[in-house]
Amino acid sequence: MCFVYECRAAGWPREEPSHPDYQGMWVEGGYCYFFFNTPQDDFFRQWLRKNPKLRLVNFYSFHPSRWQTFSTAIVVAGLKIVTVAPPKASPASPDIIYLKKGTSFGSGLHPTTKGCIVALRHAFSTSVPSVVLDCGTGSGILAIVAAKLGAKLVIASDINPLALRELKENANINRVKNKIKSAIGDGLSCFELQKVDLAVMNLEWPSLNSVLRNQPWQKCKQLIISGFPAYLQSVVKGLTRKSHYTEKDFTIENWKTLLLRSKES
Repeated sequence: MCFVYECRAAGWPREEPSHPDYQGMWVEGGYCYFFFNTPQDDFFRQWLRKNPKLRLVNFYSFHPSRWQTFSTAIVVAGLKIVTVAPPKASPASPDIIYLKKGTSFGSGLHPTTKGCIVALRHAFSTSVPSVVLDCGTGSGILAIVAAKLGAKLVIASDINPLALRELKENANINRVKNKIKSAIGDGLSCFELQKVDLAVMNLEWPSLNSVLRNQPWQKCKQLIISGFPAYLQSVVKGLTRKSHYTEKDFTIENWKTLLLRSKES
């Protein structure tokens, strides 16, 4: 079982809880969610006294399978995605992606994840990007795909420490940890985008819309963007056509993924 303490957040905590049953923290909007393997009411309330910017608003529990359902094995663009439990280093294979059963999003089941994998396959088939940025990495599945397709360095960023923890575990399982560098962050402003050959942004529409309107993504040579339904395609293309053109677009179950290239490249 997972036991979750939901807190309204006026700022980040000074440090995460230190407890053997603590799994990690997930940030969403103005809330922080703290995951434990067992109920820890007394410990957590004592820890909250040291973090006045957090206010406990809810507590609940659920079986991990309700947080995210993983398939035992699926195939996307010639890559086989397999979940493993307990996590362990698996035999190295360029065509198999191993994921631990965890709490972060990105199992390969969602149409936008599939679309990004198809787009990555296409991008790497024409020229191999040396440096790839995966913004909002989640479980790290797209970062791992990029590493296995031949990228020399993949920078995987997420606002959630729990996601980065699972990314590192999944990178280790897939024997690509030396190729992947994790970074805590929201958006693109903290990265030297002129040094990035390909940026991947599979984000929920509110976040993607904010990034496209306010962030310096125009510096990216090549982009894969997803996370929006097909009816928003004209909006997204309108936000991107000034600096980039659509090299390829993919539709999977009414969800769109665009592969964009800079007009200056």
